Amino acid sequence: MEIELKLSIDPADVAAFMRHPLLALYATEAPQRQLLRNTYFDTPDAYLQRHACGLRVRKHGRTLVQTLKGGGSVEGGLHQRHEWESALTQARPDLALLRQLVGKGHWAEVLADPQLEQQLAPAFSTDFERISWQLRSRFGDQVELALDRGRIAYGRLSVPISEIELELKSGDPACLFELAQALAGAVPLRLGNASKAQRGYQLLLPQPVQVQHAQLLSLPRAMSAGQALSAIVANCVQQIQGNEEALSAGEDPEAVHQMRVGVRRLRSALGLFARHLPLPPGLDEELRWLAATLGAARQWDVLAAETLPALERAYPEQAARLVPLRQALLAQAAGQRAKAVQDVASPRYTLLLLALGRWVHAEAQTLSMPVAGLASGMLRRYQKRLQRRAELVRGDDPTGRHRMRIAGKKLRYALDFFRALYPPRQIKPYIGQLGKLQDCLGHLNDVAVAINLLSAPALQRGACAFGAGFVCDYLVKSAEREAAALPRRWRRLKQIRFSP
Repeated sequence: MEIELKLSIDPADVAAFMRHPLLALYATEAPQRQLLRNTYFDTPDAYLQRHACGLRVRKHGRTLVQTLKGGGSVEGGLHQRHEWESALTQARPDLALLRQLVGKGHWAEVLADPQLEQQLAPAFSTDFERISWQLRSRFGDQVELALDRGRIAYGRLSVPISEIELELKSGDPACLFELAQALAGAVPLRLGNASKAQRGYQLLLPQPVQVQHAQLLSLPRAMSAGQALSAIVANCVQQIQGNEEALSAGEDPEAVHQMRVGVRRLRSALGLFARHLPLPPGLDEELRWLAATLGAARQWDVLAAETLPALERAYPEQAARLVPLRQALLAQAAGQRAKAVQDVASPRYTLLLLALGRWVHAEAQTLSMPVAGLASGMLRRYQKRLQRRAELVRGDDPTGRHRMRIAGKKLRYALDFFRALYPPRQIKPYIGQLGKLQDCLGHLNDVAVAINLLSAPALQRGACAFGAGFVCDYLVKSAEREAAALPRRWRRLKQIRFSP
């Protein structure tokens, strides 16, 4: 199993990286330089890519080596993949030899396709210089650090390679994050989730940028609490990082929303385990910073792209008078989204993810108790908290409803994390009704946020004043309807029997 952390570096920062004292401090020998030329092979219909594996032939001097990488995972820039290598006498893969290396199982079945041998052909290539250092960390972990600079090419198309790889040779994966933190503290770096092969396939088979939604988790009952925490954090970080590209494109407000959901899920997950494994000082503060920058962008997006268009559809006769407000809201939303893009591209964001990865890989293993029992206690505690918050809400109580909404949201996220531990017929109806309650509370919160945003002085005078007042009146009436429905939503949830 190959375990490596991948980071991208601006070519302008390479000289500063080469001078970093860490290289001299931990290097066990002089750095090595290599010119590496790789040809990736696949079928015309991308059979290997569809089966989540990559096959390359590497030329280094007169040496030829074939490498098959398959499966694995990417968590916060940490790549874990199966890998098989063998020497070649010609610049073409030897599938018979690879089948011997792979043995039995899934990857043997992938290579067993009778058409693969005949259809295999060069797909794209990479050509780069590698400077590598053999490092030994302060705890004895052995790591190969490589700086790669060159290009990935398909026909006339090409993209540059400028990246750092930290590959674990022996020791604890947490050391990769520690070394990366030391580097990123002095040189701007970005965590990289795309391998060279994935970037090459993007040239070969271009795909539009996609917004990443939360992926369903399935935690086995036999899993330890530490393993569950690692899996949950990885799932949340996947959603956060999966929306970086869509956020940078700056065209789809949903990218902000889904990245923010990922951060909120992550903070809820860490809160679940806080009694047993509290966050180190400063990490929660950094997560709050990221949540705040995404939250500000999301609030203006909701008002500009959802609330106002809905009102215009309901009152088309007023649409012309709402144009100045629409333009002002869109400008505010664009400005907040630009700030979010800037923050996510900053070293602070990279250092946050590295600190989180280091903490999880170093500390989660200490939670050895079974997750099933721990999850039941957590869910019961969150149910009781929601019950207390709901009982304290009296009449028109925005503060009480807000506290009830937060409690309900945390319970909902916890149920989503642990739902595989319970029979679907028991947990699914409960989650469904809780979702309806959350929709009601969420709408009330959106109204409160929107009215607060519309009270900005710039929107209360001039051409925007009519629109701001009109929207506020509409939202107040809408909130009254939702508030009237809230007790009914709560009663229906209590009627569903779900005992963790």
